[in-house]
Amino acid sequence: MEKKKNKRSKNFSSGEDEVIKREVEKRKSVLFASFTQSITKSRKDFEWECVTKAVNKVSAVVGSCEEIKQRWTNIKKLSKRSLAQKMNKCSMSKTGGGEPDDPLTSDDVRMLGIIGKVAVTGIDGGIDTSKLLGEYY
Repeated sequence: MEKKKNKRSKNFSSGEDEVIKREVEKRKSVLFASFTQSITKSRKDFEWECVTKAVNKVSAVVGSCEEIKQRWTNIKKLSKRSLAQKMNKCSMSKTGGGEPDDPLTSDDVRMLGIIGKVAVTGIDGGIDTSKLLGEYY
């Protein structure tokens, strides 16, 4: 049996990433909404196709809708990691914790608006259940 080689995907440019962010930001009310009678899978698929068309207009290589969705997932993951570090990393030697060492950039604020603060910092006043399990073991 022959093994199929996975085709290596292209590297996205910063311009393509910017288009993805802009288009997702425009359509976030549909792309990330719960399913209803008006927001269906086909409507979400249509919106992702619109994002893909916008990216392909500025791209040298035509990408599929699945590649664009995967790139968005990667952008979101990297942004969450960066934002979590910047928002939770305070100088502990200062009284009261101090200010964050790295201020948020305009792109950080934009991504925070798209993905939401709760996705980065968690629920305020939430309980860490893994700590609760430690009490019983």
